[in-house]
Amino acid sequence: MRQILKEKFIPNSSLVEYMIYDHETFKLDVKYKSGKKKGQTRRYHNITFDDFNSIISSDSAGHALISLVSTKREEGLLNVTDKTPSVLQRLFTFLFV
Repeated sequence: MRQILKEKFIPNSSLVEYMIYDHETFKLDVKYKSGKKKGQTRRYHNITFDDFNSIISSDSAGHALISLVSTKREEGLLNVTDKTPSVLQRLFTFLFV
């Protein structure tokens, strides 16, 4: 039996480039392609599988994501980290990798 631990979803969205959901740690990585967070990758913690399913099954994944993030933030259930590499990290990667 095969078990999916990470799932990548590419929505038809003007806001979101892609999402990667980790089923073990309940983390959702989101790469934004427009808006205030354009070009950034954010990691949202405490996203349940049902939360992820509600995002990917909605007509607008971007709208569903924004709504979920807003609700969880108001309830104090959301932790967000910025995964966008800093200028120094990108320079190091460019020079040495």
